[in-house]
Amino acid sequence: METVKPFSSDGPSPSVKIPTQIEMYDFFNQFMGLWLRVPSQRVDRTEDDIAHLPNERGLMFIQPTTGILVIRTSEDFGKALAKLAESKDMQADLFVEMVVLFWHKFVNKFWGMDSRTLAPVLFKRSLPKYWPDRKADAHLATIVLQQPIEIRLWTNLSPEDMNRWNPPKK
Repeated sequence: METVKPFSSDGPSPSVKIPTQIEMYDFFNQFMGLWLRVPSQRVDRTEDDIAHLPNERGLMFIQPTTGILVIRTSEDFGKALAKLAESKDMQADLFVEMVVLFWHKFVNKFWGMDSRTLAPVLFKRSLPKYWPDRKADAHLATIVLQQPIEIRLWTNLSPEDMNRWNPPKK
C-alpha cells in the first residue's frame, strides 16, 4: 500500500494507506461475496477507463484526509439489484446501499477507523465532470453478475478538486 499524507490545515495528522489494485480487488471480492454472495472478476486494463457507466454514485470526505470515492456501473447492474430488492421485499436502493456499506467497510479495513465517527461525507449522484482532473490514486475495474463495476479513489484534494465536486453557491 502507498502512504499518503492527508491534507489538513489543523497541523499534522496520521497518514492514510492507499490500497493497491490487488488489495482493492481482494477487499471488493470479499465484500461482494459476503453482501450478495456473488464473486467479482478483476479486469486487467491498460487504460484506466470504462467509457460509459451511467449508474454512478460518489462521496467526498474530509477525514482522515480529503478525498473522493466513486463507484460506477451499468444501468443493468442497478436493475438487477432493484429486482433483488423486490424479491426480498425491500424498499431500499441497493446500489446506494452498496456504496454506503462499501465506504464504511473500506474505512475500517484500510484506515482502521469507524466511518460513523468521521465528519459527514457529501454523497451524491456523480458524473466524470465532477472528478479531480488527474488519475485516481486507486482504481479497480471488475465484473459482477456479468456487469462492469468501477471504483476510483482520489485523496489529498486541492481546493479546485473540492469545488468541482461541490461547486460554491452563487
